[in-house]
Amino acid sequence: MVVDHETTEYVNMVVYHATPKGESLDEIAKATKDDPILAQVIKRIQTNSWTKNLKPFHQLRHNLSLHEEILLKDHTIVIPSSTRNDILQLAHKQHLGIVKTKSLLREKVWWPGISTDIEKFIS
Repeated sequence: MVVDHETTEYVNMVVYHATPKGESLDEIAKATKDDPILAQVIKRIQTNSWTKNLKPFHQLRHNLSLHEEILLKDHTIVIPSSTRNDILQLAHKQHLGIVKTKSLLREKVWWPGISTDIEKFIS
């Protein structure tokens, strides 16, 4: 796959702005590599050989991409399971309530079950 300079700059900008404050891209990249499910997803993206057992990632495969070891769903960063609680804590520090916290996080990050996790964390 050939990626032009303009596309690379755009993806860099998206990743930079999508990174939650308090989490570095390096931390997210390392946690992504160490996450057994996300490691499989990355392999599937790189080889374009999907299996249906990676739900919901298989269903979203056309929305997933990899940029410098950061897994993206559209323009949001896919957060590994080991750092999700940290992300929830950072977002909840602002005491915005469930609806605004969901909106804030959905602009920047994604993982399977994010809405349910936010509701459980804030309740």
